[in-house]
Amino acid sequence: MTIAQIVDSTGIILLALALVAAVLYYGLVRRSPPSTPLDLPLLAVLVSLLICHLFAVDQRYSAWRILVWCGYLAVFYLALAVPQRWIVRVAGILICLVMLICIVEVAITQERARGLGNPNITGAWLLSLVFLLPSSWFWSIVGMFGIITTGSRGAFLALFVADVGVAGVRFFPQPQRWILASLVLLLVLILCSSRPFTVFARLYTWEEAGRMFLERPLVGWGPGCYPVANGYEPGKDHADNFVLTVAAETGIVGLAAWGWLFVAVARVLACSEARARLGLVAWAIHNLVDCTLWWSWPGLVVMGCLACMFRNGGRNVN
Repeated sequence: MTIAQIVDSTGIILLALALVAAVLYYGLVRRSPPSTPLDLPLLAVLVSLLICHLFAVDQRYSAWRILVWCGYLAVFYLALAVPQRWIVRVAGILICLVMLICIVEVAITQERARGLGNPNITGAWLLSLVFLLPSSWFWSIVGMFGIITTGSRGAFLALFVADVGVAGVRFFPQPQRWILASLVLLLVLILCSSRPFTVFARLYTWEEAGRMFLERPLVGWGPGCYPVANGYEPGKDHADNFVLTVAAETGIVGLAAWGWLFVAVARVLACSEARARLGLVAWAIHNLVDCTLWWSWPGLVVMGCLACMFRNGGRNVN
């Protein structure tokens, strides 16, 4: 078993433990979870997965995706109950551990680090973790170094855009923001030209995901069934784009549920001062060229970010 498989299996085990712990805690101790504006949208995503499961081309994959989402829900509600200082400490330990793995791997192999086995997954994990910590700007710099060692262009761009965007709104007048936007666009073009083959490969993948959606537009091919249903690259886990993956797997039903969830989160982001909002924005940008939520560790961190925004019954605590 490789290091990547061990790490991924550990994430799955944590999701299972979180599900058991949430059932025991809210069933025996607290009796009911705290109310947040995300309750109905999160439930809607679960219902959409259950509906599309009935029409899945392979219900084994579909059932697994449903169990993973139940684990994410458990993490979200447990994170609401856990003292925030615990979440911060765990985030700090994890980011230091991931950084150490990246540095050691570069020193040994003399190549860009693949970190925990997949550079995009490691990058997604890092860029979400840095915004769970108190000194966001310090950890952004630390996280940027770690992401550069992985070679994940999507994660690097996401962290850069999130930081520059916030700095631009805070410190620059309107005309200068256009200059910042132009620099970001230039960076995007440079990153795309650095490995053009992967850019064309993503375009073909997106085209295949669009074809899959048009063939089964209402309920898709089934949650988690992209690897068995796509004809361009059988076995590939996703469509290198979160929205296209949802469209291909769960069709209009899934898009409607996820759209509701995104709108609910966006409403809170618009008026929230929570540090975690930057991590969620960065995650959203990264998922324009990847699909990281369905990997256990990035998913765990994203649900932690969401929970940090809705502590004490939805009131921001920072």
